[in-house]
Amino acid sequence: MFQKNTFLTISQASKKTDIPSHVLRFWEKNFFFLKPKKAEGGRRYYSTDDIEVVLLIKKLLYEKGFTIKGAINFMNLNYNNENNLEKIDAFNNILIKDIDKIIDLINDGLKLLNKNHINE
Repeated sequence: MFQKNTFLTISQASKKTDIPSHVLRFWEKNFFFLKPKKAEGGRRYYSTDDIEVVLLIKKLLYEKGFTIKGAINFMNLNYNNENNLEKIDAFNNILIKDIDKIIDLINDGLKLLNKNHINE
């Protein structure tokens, strides 16, 4: 994505993550582990770790369908200061496999229902 240990302004972070600046500010207030550095004048600087957190929040909210409260709870349980994103990705992979199994079961049930309906 970009070099480690680089810092982006909020407008650069917004462009990089495709999240509006006002949403990033809102997330800072709600997700305690999203804490970009602030210069004396209040200008925000997002580290590469901050960007990873933003992308994770985006994934939870926009792709996984979490509510803000659900995403906060999920990250509180799974995220620590030592950057536990690998654990979260592993958990996401487990969820995806479970969802795939559920979809397969539903499809099998639908096939059975259709087969019984045709035979009536």
